Amino acid sequence: MAIPVPQVGTVTTLWQQRSVAAVNEYRAGVQGAGQNWQQGVDGAEDNWVAGVNAAAANDSYQRGVSNKAAKYVDKAVNLGAGRYGPGVQAATNAYQSGMGKVLSEISAITLPPRMPAGSNAARSAAVADALHQAKIAGRLS
Repeated sequence: MAIPVPQVGTVTTLWQQRSVAAVNEYRAGVQGAGQNWQQGVDGAEDNWVAGVNAAAANDSYQRGVSNKAAKYVDKAVNLGAGRYGPGVQAATNAYQSGMGKVLSEISAITLPPRMPAGSNAARSAAVADALHQAKIAGRLS
């Protein structure tokens, strides 16, 4: 016997209406969840590797992104644009902290001498290499 299910429009309407009303429940639920989340992710690397390998073997990435250009633009314009400003405002302290570390690393670099135009790749490579080494060493996390 088939499982009786409601119409997708009914489910969608209920999901939409109830999600708006659940903001405070969401906030309360995530406020104390940090330690549980951390414990879960600390032991999840093997599962992550297995999942990525299975997705690669299944060609899941390509199937997931094919023919999605219109959806990407729609969501970016109609959803992302409204979140951009508030997201930037919410991230200001994290940006300042992270950029402070980057600028500190850059200020410690001694650049090679400036050369004639078109011959200064070593100067940008010095910055890229120093920032990469700082990232690997965990100084930019």
